[in-house]
Amino acid sequence: MAALSQSGAQVIKRFGAFRDMLDEPYKGDVYQQAYRQGLRAEVRKGQDMAALCIDALEAHPAMPLSYLETKVQRATSYVFLGKLASYPHDFNTAQAWQDGYRYIFDTPPLHEQFYREVRDEEVYANISGRYSALHAFIALGRRMGQLTTPTVVDVGAGQLLGLKRIAGGYGFDPPRALNPVEGNMYRQLQDDNPTLGWGIGIDMRRPSENLQRARAHSFNPGELLDTERVQLFDELVASRPPNIRFFQGDAANLDRTAFATEHGDTPPDIFHFSMMAYQLTKPERLSMLRTAKWMGARYIVGHEFGWVPRRHPHHFMLRNNWQDDPMPCRTMVMDLQEPQPAFHELFLWQNGRTETMALGAGALTLGAHQAASAKDVFDRLA
Repeated sequence: MAALSQSGAQVIKRFGAFRDMLDEPYKGDVYQQAYRQGLRAEVRKGQDMAALCIDALEAHPAMPLSYLETKVQRATSYVFLGKLASYPHDFNTAQAWQDGYRYIFDTPPLHEQFYREVRDEEVYANISGRYSALHAFIALGRRMGQLTTPTVVDVGAGQLLGLKRIAGGYGFDPPRALNPVEGNMYRQLQDDNPTLGWGIGIDMRRPSENLQRARAHSFNPGELLDTERVQLFDELVASRPPNIRFFQGDAANLDRTAFATEHGDTPPDIFHFSMMAYQLTKPERLSMLRTAKWMGARYIVGHEFGWVPRRHPHHFMLRNNWQDDPMPCRTMVMDLQEPQPAFHELFLWQNGRTETMALGAGALTLGAHQAASAKDVFDRLA
């Protein structure tokens, strides 16, 4: 038997780490826990699912392992919705998921579609609730006398639901808080109802091209049974705020001439991205940040499964395992007017949906020269 190439050996090593990750306890409802158990059983069989996961890891060497797990679940939802009457209602056991995967792999057209979705497509989630973090940041800026009618460029905006939710004044559910005092601070920020000057969403595909995928990708299986959540999604899709616009393009390789021609050269107050940086290589992430500087944005706000390294705070790191920390998600802010711009961890989250929070190490600083005024705001909120 020929020896594996170095790249092949690395893929197998990552696949082994992926299998080990699936053995860990999962934070989630009964549907999410059943999904992980079913996926683990399928991967351990070493057959169709294992081969697919290995192919995906080989095609995307830098892909976080948790992102692969998410891609499989979202691809499953996309294939099942409208085709399998029992989904998602009956998918609260591991066996239901295993039976579902056997249905996919035994049906050639579904198998081919599922393979393409997992290997080649990116997750296209439009979860407007996670924009609670951006909303709270805007409210904090307003209380400091800034961002009175903020303007926002939102990268990876998809269906524009986050910007529409803020612009439409829909509000956000208050998160749980590890510390009651911090929870009170955050809820007071939520009480603010900012008016956006304008918002521009950037995505590589137009919203009309991806509505069915967006619906499938934007909900965990159990969330599809929450009629209020689904109705809000549909209402936001249908809404057309006049101050929210769209630009089809790649922020990591932006056609600057086309963007300026279509939307002008007025600098945005905020350059925002949420749960999409892990779809980019490191050079592409750096290029995206350069785009923010080219636009003349005042703040960069990122909401990702990552953290800010102490020794290199001008960058941020992404997690391979999204459950390797009690609060693995961060809302990170950089003020580009600082003498030495650096990211600060403003909020910490138990997951990407902004449901359980804590104030981060950077909660008292939006920028080094603003520390006192930001601290005063938090002191008043406390």
